Amino acid sequence: MATAALVLGIVTIVLVCVPGFNAAAFITGIIGVILGAVSYKNLKGSNLPTGIATGGLVTSIIGLSLTALIYISCFLCAAGTSCIACEMAKSCEQANRGAGTVVQPGPQKGVGR
Repeated sequence: MATAALVLGIVTIVLVCVPGFNAAAFITGIIGVILGAVSYKNLKGSNLPTGIATGGLVTSIIGLSLTALIYISCFLCAAGTSCIACEMAKSCEQANRGAGTVVQPGPQKGVGR
């Protein structure tokens, strides 16, 4: 299980770097953390070396942290973009109200003859 945790941790870090695979990185990271923790506990209880389990746990946690950072930054970017669009719409409405009249398109000359 320790080797599987290490492999999943490495795969998580690789998938974080590939656009569009962040959901898969989140899933592999969670599984890697679970396998790493369980294998660390089992190896520690048996007085066996825990290096690979620790490495799997650490790489999975790093991958999950990077995935969370990407999700948070995407959320903040989307929120900022919608806020900017809202402010632009408000300023356009204020500009139209300040002008007093709204320009209506008139008949076009030379069309339909």
